[in-house]
Amino acid sequence: MSFITPVALLSALASWGFLIMTFVNLLSGHFDTRTCQTECVSNYYFISAAFGLAAVALATFSVIRSGFTLGQIISWLFAVSPIAIVMAIFTVGYLGTAGH
Repeated sequence: MSFITPVALLSALASWGFLIMTFVNLLSGHFDTRTCQTECVSNYYFISAAFGLAAVALATFSVIRSGFTLGQIISWLFAVSPIAIVMAIFTVGYLGTAGH
């Protein structure tokens, strides 16, 4: 296992962490009573996206470099999952605002 794979997994783990923090803050109650308002949630969202993009790039490079082993494919799927969720949230939000 090269140095790139653990870095990709740590980046994916950070992306998952910030994505979970985004959902926890979004679902934590009424907007007026939350301690984390819009700017805080958007920061979590974009930090999750940044870590997710880094994880996807590193994991893809690692998979291509190592020859498509099962462990590399699983780590690639772990890295791609948070950015897929972030892009789904973006698409739903864009379609919601484009309809008005």
